[in-house]
Amino acid sequence: MDKRFVQRLDAADQDDFMAQYEQNKEKYNFYPLRHPLDNLIKIRAKALLSSDNYTLNNDEIDILHLFADTDTPENGQADQNYSQNVERPVSPPKTYGNRNKSKLGYVPLVGVMSPLGGSNKIFGSNVTFGFMFMSSLERKFIFEGGFKVRINANDRNIDYNYEGSNVTVNSSATGFIGGAVGYKIFDNENVF
Repeated sequence: MDKRFVQRLDAADQDDFMAQYEQNKEKYNFYPLRHPLDNLIKIRAKALLSSDNYTLNNDEIDILHLFADTDTPENGQADQNYSQNVERPVSPPKTYGNRNKSKLGYVPLVGVMSPLGGSNKIFGSNVTFGFMFMSSLERKFIFEGGFKVRINANDRNIDYNYEGSNVTVNSSATGFIGGAVGYKIFDNENVF
């Protein structure tokens, strides 16, 4: 049993593991190499070896080394507190991105637009509304796009001379469609 398991682990570590499985499915009990269960067995065995919560005898340590696909101690004798005497590199925990940062952002806009200063105002204070979309905050480059509409209710008429005749213009609304690109230089990574 242990020889077949070691052969399975060795075959799974090869670059052509899929071809090896396809050529001899019976040898691997019809479970594909690099199956998630293989990885789970390794993870659990390594966790038991490094845990301080269990007292393991030499046979149990040898079996866990087999499943963890690690080498047993060189001297052939593993003491009961093996996990406490030998330091092992600890892999960092698998982290997943902040779910709030991975979502697209949107901003509804409602406000009043008015020119600053000047005594002879052609454009008055007018209601503006719109909608903006923003890419997720997970990446360094952030993209934003949307539209705004300004209702021109308080603007004065604009008179101009066009080929010898006076023309009066005043639009009822003004539209804006556009976007922006930004680069994120600071992120404090706080999770709410």
